[in-house]
Amino acid sequence: MRIVVPVRAVPDLVEEIELTADETGIDRDYLKFVVSEWDEQALEEALLVKDSSGADVVAVGLASDPDIDQALYTALAKGADSAVKITGGDGGLLTGGRAALLAGYLAAEPADLVITGVQAADDIDGQLPPMLAAHLGQPHVSVAVGVMAVDDPAAAAPAPAVRRLFRPEQATHAEMLDGDADEVAEAIADLLRSRGLVKG
Repeated sequence: MRIVVPVRAVPDLVEEIELTADETGIDRDYLKFVVSEWDEQALEEALLVKDSSGADVVAVGLASDPDIDQALYTALAKGADSAVKITGGDGGLLTGGRAALLAGYLAAEPADLVITGVQAADDIDGQLPPMLAAHLGQPHVSVAVGVMAVDDPAAAAPAPAVRRLFRPEQATHAEMLDGDADEVAEAIADLLRSRGLVKG
């Protein structure tokens, strides 16, 4: 089994953040970058699968990410079998562009499984997995909390049989208020006063 884990370097959140002169972004010149904690978790899951089934784990990063070399070295130190740096794009690449570059690599070097982090601390959109899957025409699962290798899957359990359906209990109907805005507002206030929810 070949498992690919995209990794990304993100600003270290313990560092003091400075804005650019035009205040439209973060000044990255003096920031320290670290591997995204969610990507570290994805790598850990891949390594657990490797330990249990002998999978080959490949860490993949984009050359345009700051300090990506260090992120890839870290992945290798933790047990990844190899690391790949993809060129293309620029430092401001958004999720869609990242997904397209990763999909191009995976089209040329297919994987049996791709495990990504849930999101990155500097965008928090969590859209890389579905965008990557859409580019590749593959299914995906989002926000998985674990991966388990199964050598001898058990037969699927039969679907439960439906014995009886019940109609939902009908509650009281909503009261429709007529009139102009002032009349409706006064009717709502009267209703709230009558139920002891407001005073006055």
